[in-house]
Amino acid sequence: KNGGVSVARNTGVEFSKGDYIAFVDSDDIVHTQYLEQAYEIITRNDVDLVIGSIVNMSSVRADYAKLNSQKLLTSNSYKIYNKTEFTDLIPCFIAANRIIRFPNGGHLNRGPVARLIKANIAKSVFFPKGIEIGEDLVWNQKKKKKSNCIAIAENIWYYYLMHEDSLVYRYKKNSIEIVRQAGLSLYESISYVTNDDIYRAFCTRILDQTRQTVCMAYLTNKANKDSFWKKIRAFLAIKKDYPWKYITWRYAKVGNAREKFIYFLYWSNLYFLLAYLKDFRR
Repeated sequence: KNGGVSVARNTGVEFSKGDYIAFVDSDDIVHTQYLEQAYEIITRNDVDLVIGSIVNMSSVRADYAKLNSQKLLTSNSYKIYNKTEFTDLIPCFIAANRIIRFPNGGHLNRGPVARLIKANIAKSVFFPKGIEIGEDLVWNQKKKKKSNCIAIAENIWYYYLMHEDSLVYRYKKNSIEIVRQAGLSLYESISYVTNDDIYRAFCTRILDQTRQTVCMAYLTNKANKDSFWKKIRAFLAIKKDYPWKYITWRYAKVGNAREKFIYFLYWSNLYFLLAYLKDFRR
């Protein structure tokens, strides 16, 4: 029985016998030196986790030989972070507009790929069940709490295939509930809400998920046969529920000019209307 991606990953971790664990999706491509370099970094520095960079692909027709002929940076192209230092980077793993990008064209991924993890750390934090989107983001935050030392490498180790039919954009009747569960799980996992920068990233993440999964996959999706007003009433009602109620005046107070403007749009319901109209024209 297909129990979903979280069950599959958890089962793999549970029955693994090695000292280190890495995750690879079946339709992605990894660099031939990915595990070799990750293993060298993690053992040389005795870190709990090493994270490399990825490149997004739009097609599986990418030339595998060409990708692997590219020269990697040396294994010295990485930086070690202790738990306190890494806290400052948490927003980069939550909000899409904060993702760290490297000069080589790679960027850090918020999911479980392009990583090598000590098995004892991986087995102490399992992927949450019952969350249809963002389960890897929640797993990442909980895993980082268990890690005392982390390495981040610029090396491009992983080539990620982007799917147009991703669950984020696929119509589901319970799209609003999917986003609600994902947002609440993320809020509970970070527990750094006293940190203004992390709070800003959290609010940005919730608004982005609302636009993608609620607007694109629910409101404007042609598979949704509900009446216009029924969809709008359901959409506007979410502001009365969590995690949307966490998006308060504080977001505007501690945010930059763009975030202040977005909060004004959100508070006045114009954010939802503009998102709806934008996605409806697609």
